[in-house]
Amino acid sequence: MQYPPPQTPSALSFSGSASFFTDAAPLGQSPVLLQCDVTGRIICWCLAPPLPLKFALLGDTEIRGEGTLVDGRPFNCSYLHPVSWPSEALPADAVALHSPHLIIGQEAPVHGWTFAVTNLLLQNFSTAERPAIVSIPQRNLRVTLTPVADYGVRMAHLRAYKGTDVTAMLSVHATSPANDFTVADDLCLIFSVLTGHKVNWVARQAGRTMIFEDRVTKPCSGWPVLGRLASALGRDWDWQDLLAAATDALPAFRDHAVPYRLRCGLVDAWIDARIETDFLETRGLKTVAVLEVIKSAYRDHTNVHGGFRDLLEGVHEYLGLPIPDTLPTIVEIRNRLVHEGRFLPAAEIPVVQQYELLACHTDRLVLAIAGYKGMTTSATGTTG
Repeated sequence: MQYPPPQTPSALSFSGSASFFTDAAPLGQSPVLLQCDVTGRIICWCLAPPLPLKFALLGDTEIRGEGTLVDGRPFNCSYLHPVSWPSEALPADAVALHSPHLIIGQEAPVHGWTFAVTNLLLQNFSTAERPAIVSIPQRNLRVTLTPVADYGVRMAHLRAYKGTDVTAMLSVHATSPANDFTVADDLCLIFSVLTGHKVNWVARQAGRTMIFEDRVTKPCSGWPVLGRLASALGRDWDWQDLLAAATDALPAFRDHAVPYRLRCGLVDAWIDARIETDFLETRGLKTVAVLEVIKSAYRDHTNVHGGFRDLLEGVHEYLGLPIPDTLPTIVEIRNRLVHEGRFLPAAEIPVVQQYELLACHTDRLVLAIAGYKGMTTSATGTTG
């Protein structure tokens, strides 16, 4: 049997010419090929590297490049360092340089930016195509969320292969020029919570200016967090439902962002705990770690002390959530995982059921901390 070779992530490519520099001296010029793929990776191919550049790459030297594309737009990229990367139909001596940041055009305060968003999927495998528009009067913003033209194909591919791809465009328009991207960053974190896997933007555009950043992306992990059945939320969501839920959650998200470290690791840790390629015990331990972060954040924020169960009950009361009858069992599962690295005996509760109980409880807490107040699913059914 011979399977076809894997496909590399799709990328945008730009050709031009660049000059390279260190803080001390110029390093020469070369034609370049810039490749920015959907994972946020930025590769600058130096097609004819000059000798001074080759020597500079041997040391720990900060290198930057700036030049002009064939269409006349200026560009610059910084913190260049060599990487081993496959080349296709490029000169034999071409050198691949990685950069965390690429600016094409001139960056300046503008009224609006459009962000290329990765792995944003609708709940219940919906293939709705109508874009969504929401106004945020408190911040004088208008936000538009538009699926890419072939969203249905990309969604099916992501579900099947758990990869990374651009699925939507998020536009944020302000009444006055600004370069504040916190709204887009926060919305991507909320989208991550609502969908159960990492959602991020990898590029932004305003007119002819395009900016690419090497941002954190993770493979699409599969099942939606708000429901696995078509009827879990009462009906299929469309883009308006998703954007409205995210913008409605913004005020509570920002209130909880600092005490619960939403921008500093909680959401990413929770996403990592939900990745389906790990063993069940590993996913259970990661989920328990998320509960520990939530418990500790509540303790530090409220200056309340107590045992694990007491503090977890306090989290529920603080968030306005009912304390579930299954909490004693969840604590037992947590204790067994923490102290022995395994679930309770399967004779007491099937292992998969234990994980579902633990995971759904943690999902509910993370959704509430992120500001979501709608319907969701528990281990036993749909809840309000």
